[in-house]
Amino acid sequence: MGLRQTKKDQTRSQLVEAAFTLIEKQGFQQTTINEIAAAVNVSPRTFLRYFPTKDDVVVGWLDFIMAMLPSTLAQGSADEPIADALMRSARAMVGTYQTRGSFLNKIEDIITTSPTLQMRKQQRIEALVEDVSDALAGVYGTRYSRLALDLYAGVAVSLCRAAIREWIRTGGQEDILAILDRAAGKVNMRLISDE
Repeated sequence: MGLRQTKKDQTRSQLVEAAFTLIEKQGFQQTTINEIAAAVNVSPRTFLRYFPTKDDVVVGWLDFIMAMLPSTLAQGSADEPIADALMRSARAMVGTYQTRGSFLNKIEDIITTSPTLQMRKQQRIEALVEDVSDALAGVYGTRYSRLALDLYAGVAVSLCRAAIREWIRTGGQEDILAILDRAAGKVNMRLISDE
């Protein structure tokens, strides 16, 4: 990756972090694009190059969290059982909710109040299933059929969604990794077969 792309990625990350710090302090509706840009020492116009609307910052954060699942998988080894790799990666992704609990609970609240954000989140989740399936194909090659990889990906994403939703229902008070483990105990991914 070149220096220019690295700088862009850093600016994007800084804008997302600044946005969520401000949103956490003063609320989504009260936070302005000008304030977010000023917190990172860039112009509002620069902000708009990265995020066309304030809603896009929320979606950008979702992208950041969701990208953890396929990127963690992609770093794995073909020697690791696929169900173990999926759980390791799922724990990495949902663990973010545990470490940034109240903040992410607020973000989820914002999403539930906006039909547009709900729709965009759903689109991201659908794309995530494809990304996870692609990451699995990259690690495991042709050992599994594409159908099996799609099934594994769908189950893993569903486990993450169920754990996050249950965690939100508890007001972020319960350990999300324990919730994920409980959810995983209700599913046996080892039953997915290529036969």
